[in-house]
Amino acid sequence: MAITYLIKDGYIFVASPQIVGYDGISEIKEYIYADDPYIAGTVDAHIAEQAKAALLLMHKLLRSRQRRSEIQLITPHAIRRSGTH
Repeated sequence: MAITYLIKDGYIFVASPQIVGYDGISEIKEYIYADDPYIAGTVDAHIAEQAKAALLLMHKLLRSRQRRSEIQLITPHAIRRSGTH
C-alpha cells in the first residue's frame, strides 16, 4: 500500500491518513481484517444483488409492458476496521 511505503521511506504525515473503500472489494476487506491502521472501513453495496434486481425489474417491465414498477432497495452493509462485520 502506498501509505506504508511512504512511511517506510521516512515520510511523516501531519495526521494519520484514513481510507474508506467502496464496494467491499476483497483487497480492502483483507486490510480491514488485518487491522491495517489506515483503512477505516468500506461499504459493501451488494453490486451483484443490485444487478440481479435491476435485470429482474427490466424483465418484468418488458414482459408486462408497464411503464413503471416498484423499486427494490438493496441496503448496503458497512464493514469497519473495529471488527464489526
